[in-house]
Amino acid sequence: MKVTRMTVEGAKGWANITRRDGMIHAHGDGAAGLFDLRARPDIAAQQDQMARDLQYVLDGYRGAVGDVAECLRFIQHFAD
Repeated sequence: MKVTRMTVEGAKGWANITRRDGMIHAHGDGAAGLFDLRARPDIAAQQDQMARDLQYVLDGYRGAVGDVAECLRFIQHFAD
């Protein structure tokens, strides 16, 4: 069994996280409007940056380490 799609919500928006075309994608509607974030599933630094960006657009503010770690856990379901 594997996770193929995940929907997450924050105070200011929502996102669908998927893996397709060899990339992790997060797209949705957030604090700044529509967004589309991407990261390679084999590069942890890209996933970390994606988690920071995702947390910001979903919550509307730059979160603390724990806030970003929560987003990273969602993204890691789609990582190698």
